[in-house]
This record gives sequence, structure tokens and C-alpha cells, in this order.
Amino acid sequence: MKSIASRRIQGIQSLLGKVRSSREINPKERALMAEIRRYKRPPGMSDTLARMLEGVIKKIWMSTPNTKHRHILNHDEMREICLRTRELLLLEPCFLKVEPPITIVGDVHGQLYDMLEIMNFLRFPQEIYLLRGNHETRCVNRQYGFYDECKRKFPRNGIELWTTFQHVFNCLPVAALVGSRIFCAHGGISEDLVSFKQFERVYRPTDICDIGLLCDLIWSDPSTTNDLYEPSPRGVSAVS
Repeated sequence: MKSIASRRIQGIQSLLGKVRSSREINPKERALMAEIRRYKRPPGMSDTLARMLEGVIKKIWMSTPNTKHRHILNHDEMREICLRTRELLLLEPCFLKVEPPITIVGDVHGQLYDMLEIMNFLRFPQEIYLLRGNHETRCVNRQYGFYDECKRKFPRNGIELWTTFQHVFNCLPVAALVGSRIFCAHGGISEDLVSFKQFERVYRPTDICDIGLLCDLIWSDPSTTNDLYEPSPRGVSAVS
């Protein structure tokens, strides 16, 4: 998964970094949380949801490696976050058009604080944009640990929770254009992409097939040596 965040929000996020190591709620943190509550809450977001998000993020900040996951996130909170995220994603186009200034972030491989920034998407949907990657597909995250993690951490309803996450992933945008000049995707360019108008025919929710435009955007690998498209040694999509 890649994320794109505008600089407008970076001032607040830099302050967040200064209080992450704190294990006590201090006046600075209280003031920061109050500022976040005032900052561009999406229309229709309830006070209950806003408080839940703030509480979840704060509990993660205050956690240690020995903190049990059930003391940080419960099933109902995770399900609510997924459902609300899905609603917001479907309000966006499949192909995002974003104006600079912007910060483009590469792969987020589970780094805790990067994931915390992504959770801010619900609160700042017009300041943070998410793009789908190859691990946001059912076949990959079923095989490489996420499915087992859901079952291990939530023995009673982990499979249901994993399925809920798939519904979110199937709504993610797949590409973005920054300032009409910079094309962003998790993978590379597709040989099938001849016009940006093709994205208007992509209807979400959708899973990713093992061939075609969407597959290439999340699986293909760019190359500085190839002049043409060649089969990828990974066995899926191409090197271009």
C-alpha cells in the first residue's frame, strides 16, 4: 500500500511525533488532540466515531511491545473502522487526481507509526490518499500471514474480520496523477493502459485478476534497461 499526504497536514503530524514516546497524557498532548478534533472532520462523522479513533490511536501510542492486543483494539472497533473507511473510499474515484504540494510515501510494510498515519485517513480524507498494492488482494494476504494473524488474535471471529478487510481493500483506488505530471501506482505501467479514461470503466468494489490493467498496476516492475514489456520473473504481470 502506498499513501499520499498533503503538506497541509504535516505540521500537525510533526507534532504527533513529538508526543509518541510519552506514556502519560500531558497538556501538550491534550492540546494536540483538541486541535485534531477541530481540524477538518469529514461531514457526517459522528462524535462517537471521532472519539473512538482518537482513543484507538492514543492507546497504540501508549502501548509497549508487551501490551496485549486486546487491550488496544477489539473486534467491534476494527470492524467499525473498516466499514467507515469503505464508505469514504467509495466516495473517491478509482483514479485520483491530486494537486501539489504533496508527499508520496512508498510501501508501508507494517511499520507501526506509518500505520498510525494511515488511520488518520478517516479523519482527514481530503488530505490523505491511499492506493492499493499487491498485498491488498485476497490471494496474497490469505497466503502470507494476514489471514492467520486475524484468526490468532481474534479466535472467535477472526475469519469474519479478515473478510471485512477484503471488502475495504476492494474499494481502494489503484492509481493517482499528481499535478497532471506524475503518475503514481504501487507497481508500474501497464501495456493495456492507453488512456486515463479507461479508469472510468473500473467499478468498485473489485478484486484483482491475475492479468490485465489492474493486475499490472499493482504487480508490474519498472526497469531502466528494458525498452519493451517482458514477462516478470515473479510469474505475474511484466517488467517494463
